[in-house]
Amino acid sequence: REHLYKNGTDNLAMVSVDVETSQVVALVGSADFSNSTYGELNVATDALIEPGSSIKPILDYSPLFMEREGVNYGPGSILRDENINKLYCAGYSGGCSLTNATNTFYGDVTIRFSLGHSLNIAAVKALYINGIDNSLEIAHALGDTTYCEGREGYGLSIAIGSGCGVKMVEHANAYASLARGGSYKDLAYVLEVKNA
Repeated sequence: REHLYKNGTDNLAMVSVDVETSQVVALVGSADFSNSTYGELNVATDALIEPGSSIKPILDYSPLFMEREGVNYGPGSILRDENINKLYCAGYSGGCSLTNATNTFYGDVTIRFSLGHSLNIAAVKALYINGIDNSLEIAHALGDTTYCEGREGYGLSIAIGSGCGVKMVEHANAYASLARGGSYKDLAYVLEVKNA
């Protein structure tokens, strides 16, 4: 079987974490353990995968919504959706640009709208306001401990899930931390051992 799925992919992985306990209730590491190319690799626990836009609530908006000195932000706050290439590209001119998936700028929009429509500009602005190191510290505290771990030279592109990877099981648990109001719990794989 050259391709398992209609979209051309040939592997999959999945993790489900119970919000209250952080117990892993379901985990699929790959589509076929017998596949000699990747089957024995547990993609859910061992691979670093670029999270794309799924990183935005954890890395960009959670830190932005924290109480701070000066301006505070919430879902109804406005972040202008506009060309920010000068900020985003930081002097790099080799084809660097940032757009939304629609190639459209929307002007004054709420953060709620930006997140709901997965707009990139507000996410990058949020990361810039928070500071990259501060945002990574918060993402790690929520459970995404491998995101950009040990990397140097990353820039604002990590706001949209590009340039760094994260373990899928950690990313699922970071979302569970968000659902608990920001309270992290270690993942639990085994509830009890009854006998040898």
